[in-house]
Amino acid sequence: MSNSLDNVQRIVQKAFLDSLANATELYAECGKTLIDTGGQTQLLALNAGGPSQEVTGSTTSVDATDLTSGISKIFQRGWVKKHRLPRMQVDWLTESAIGDIGAGQANSAAADINKMYFDGLTGLFALNHPSAGTGAGQVGASKKFLDTGLKYRQGMSGEGTQDNLLTAALSRDTLNLARAILRQYKNQQGTAMNMGDGDYALIVGSANEELARQLLLSDMASKELQINTLKSWAKPIVYPLSNPDDWFVVDTQKSPVGLWIGEQPLVTATPSEDNVFINFVVQYQASFYAKAYEFGIIGANVE
Repeated sequence: MSNSLDNVQRIVQKAFLDSLANATELYAECGKTLIDTGGQTQLLALNAGGPSQEVTGSTTSVDATDLTSGISKIFQRGWVKKHRLPRMQVDWLTESAIGDIGAGQANSAAADINKMYFDGLTGLFALNHPSAGTGAGQVGASKKFLDTGLKYRQGMSGEGTQDNLLTAALSRDTLNLARAILRQYKNQQGTAMNMGDGDYALIVGSANEELARQLLLSDMASKELQINTLKSWAKPIVYPLSNPDDWFVVDTQKSPVGLWIGEQPLVTATPSEDNVFINFVVQYQASFYAKAYEFGIIGANVE
């Protein structure tokens, strides 16, 4: 007995959704995923009020020191995956074989979405900072999202610079350095944010998988049985990065970067115009986002 199109659609959708639910969504472990519809979103970083001012019994006024707020504009992108089989072949496929089509497309879509996040992450070395510029509340002219000499309190008293870009290979010393940078990292008001604790992800390429797990999961830091102060500080996330030696530390709660999912992946099975083929089509909307400010990320572009 041949398969009706309705039956094919039911089987492939169920297998697709089941497989998508069980897919490895590494991007979701690295930060917050925005779920919203629309063609564009604006991520606002509000720098209001400046440093706190003491108020006493003799205070008659306070100064307004608002800084320029940063806005990062993200445009949504649409994606399609299409698989075609002759209808006569589909008619006689078993239910499990039809399910394999849905499962395969789900796994492929999940892999593409994961890749979008990690490609976006490595692209931060070249991404123009959304708050680049020479005005108050901006980080300096021609700055990248991961860079050195990023300014805070630009043009104001107490102006300074800070780095979220490293070039050294992953080691205990460099990971401790990244932790120290997060501790001392300042917001645009020039106040240290003390981000050394929290929910962090250490993202590494395949070349650093063993080292990352040793640094973050071992009880001891050396043969002399020194306590490993980095244990459980971050979660190791391994992905085949374009440069296997690069590494990143990301605050998953502040989530300075992540994915915006405008439409969840969905599969449909429809006949071709001549009714000779069945088109299995997956559609979804997803974009990588970077917020207006870089608080909560350190990247190492290792040469």
